[in-house]
Amino acid sequence: MRIALLLVVAAGYWLWYGLSQRSINGDDGISILAAQSILHHGYPLLPSGVLYHRAYLANYLLAGSIGLFGLNDFGIMLPSLLMSLGSLWLVFRFAAEAFQRPAAGVLAAMILLGLQSQTFYATGARMYMALQFFTVLAGYCAWRGFVQGRRRFQWLTALAMAGAIFSNQQGGAVLAAVPVAVWCVRRMQGRSLDSDHGLWHQVLARDVAPQERAGGSATSVRGAPRACAISPWTTAAGFLVLCAAFYVTTVYKPPSALSRVLSHVDNRDWEADPYVLLNLDLTRWWKHVLEVESTVPFGVMLLPVVLVLAVRAARRRAGALSEAMVFTCAWLAVNAVAIMGTIYIVDWRFWFQVLPLYALL
Repeated sequence: MRIALLLVVAAGYWLWYGLSQRSINGDDGISILAAQSILHHGYPLLPSGVLYHRAYLANYLLAGSIGLFGLNDFGIMLPSLLMSLGSLWLVFRFAAEAFQRPAAGVLAAMILLGLQSQTFYATGARMYMALQFFTVLAGYCAWRGFVQGRRRFQWLTALAMAGAIFSNQQGGAVLAAVPVAVWCVRRMQGRSLDSDHGLWHQVLARDVAPQERAGGSATSVRGAPRACAISPWTTAAGFLVLCAAFYVTTVYKPPSALSRVLSHVDNRDWEADPYVLLNLDLTRWWKHVLEVESTVPFGVMLLPVVLVLAVRAARRRAGALSEAMVFTCAWLAVNAVAIMGTIYIVDWRFWFQVLPLYALL
């Protein structure tokens, strides 16, 4: 009941902000043009003749909304609004299950609702809300599926990861963040990894036994995990499909031209080295970290506190709360490295996908 009331308040607040305080801003026009082109041609061909290779899923969702409700404020705002409300609900669920108290989930959702950056994009036309929603959904489904052993969530994890990848090229971080987070928790639980299979087979092709927690301890109902029906070849094929989808979403120009694989490369760096793939400039990394401060209050100061809590949680006996802490910290850390290592331009919007993780921590 409390989360339902909070979702209604959030929807009202974000709609008020979008209708009265925020108009078409910056790159919003590009997404709207791509959506209009989808309605006319079936694919995002911009008036310049360039095929817009970014944010396929977000653009098609926007096109569907404009097609149903018309090219107006509501039609433009609806997809991002629904995605932002979905992120709010997922944060509530994750925190409530970790603490085993609904009040903790409501508090985490309220923290996310109070972030100015969340409000800014909650009704925008860009792809950032879709990226955030599917990133959080992938992590939550991985938590339920591969930590708690719910099989249907294992399949939903792969679908959510594909959604994040097709929402923005930054979504490719889930290919590393989700397996690493699951691996950290499973190591914490004391489960051994088979030597004849890699990490991806362990994460995507194992039937993790459901856990029953009582008094903060974790016990297996069916004993040791057993291999599920998914073969390693099926897992490898699925992984290659995800990688191919990630590659396609990184293309900025038509295939006939040289593609900029690196996200938002500075023109000077591009001219110096058109094949640059990674940002290895540590001074830019530090600038990225400082940019967190403009996105999350006390964002930089929160990082060492979170690190200490994660180390303490990892040393404790496996339990719902300590496992959730380690899972979220590993999830945030891999995403942060992916952001700083693949994006040259420093801007707060690139941290948007990890805002719910800050709210949880």
